Amino acid sequence: MLPAVSTTTLRVARPPRPWELSTFVLIVSIIAVGGLGIVMLATDLAGRHFLSTGGADGISPFVAFVIDYAYPISSIYSVIAIGYLAGYVVWRRQTRRELAEHGLGDRPMPWHWTIGVWQITLVAAFVGNLRLGPPEQWSSVTDALLLDALLHAVRITGVTFLLVGVIAIREAVRARFATRTAHSSDDRPTALPDRPAATVAARPQSATDDEYWQQVRRAASGVRAELALLEATPAGDRRWLLVPADGDVAAVRAAVQPGATVTVFPEPPEVIETRGFRPAPASEYHGLLEDTKTGSLVYELVTARKVGAFLSRARSARRWALYRPDDPGALTADG
Repeated sequence: MLPAVSTTTLRVARPPRPWELSTFVLIVSIIAVGGLGIVMLATDLAGRHFLSTGGADGISPFVAFVIDYAYPISSIYSVIAIGYLAGYVVWRRQTRRELAEHGLGDRPMPWHWTIGVWQITLVAAFVGNLRLGPPEQWSSVTDALLLDALLHAVRITGVTFLLVGVIAIREAVRARFATRTAHSSDDRPTALPDRPAATVAARPQSATDDEYWQQVRRAASGVRAELALLEATPAGDRRWLLVPADGDVAAVRAAVQPGATVTVFPEPPEVIETRGFRPAPASEYHGLLEDTKTGSLVYELVTARKVGAFLSRARSARRWALYRPDDPGALTADG
């Protein structure tokens, strides 16, 4: 009798809800300041055109409204701008604290190059604003409006880069949480501790277990390559193990936790180009990444929308793989 086959929906660790909420608020504030900046940019350009042509083309009702209420709109813009700047600083500190509190602070804080571009635009806009000066010092209103429009364009560009950076960092943090209790390596801690030798010896071996592992042995020796084995405990912890290419399953069998569901996938992890890769359609996938330096195996539960982000991370991995949970060729056994 073969082991019972099951398709288990595995849970993935997520960042704390307050952090997710603060990230969402920061993203909304960045979008708000960018959107209002676009309105002010358009108003500057429309006002300059109106003055340059002597009002020959008239002015739209919307621009007229913005000009009439320029002071309150500018005040709202300033408040939102200060808010998103302060919010970003607080969010960075909160991110660093959450990573440290959950045992994920051993690696550098996630970063993205677009944050550096945003910081450069902040400095450029500040210097340009000093050059512009207050309205009473303007020698030419049309020139001042043009310079103010350019400054708004710089700020809009900056917050666009910041938005991309915050979203990228959010995904990096989520990926780090997803692998917090889902990797297997002698060099890194895991939520699945090694079983004592006495426990392994005391575990009864049944004919059913033997038959399953014989199938695993034949699968590995048949392709002459290491096969990925996914271990999932009833608590929802996951980690990857590798079945040796020679089919010797003794060590990996002994390492499997009591009660865990194990799945061996037929395709071995490979070193292949990620560009142009298209997985078979599925709502989610089991992702495997092998660290280039330590050789540790990292598990990620990858939704269909996150395949691109996973492939980006896979480019720097020694080996990687993306498996469907319902792969018809997989060998699955309940614990």
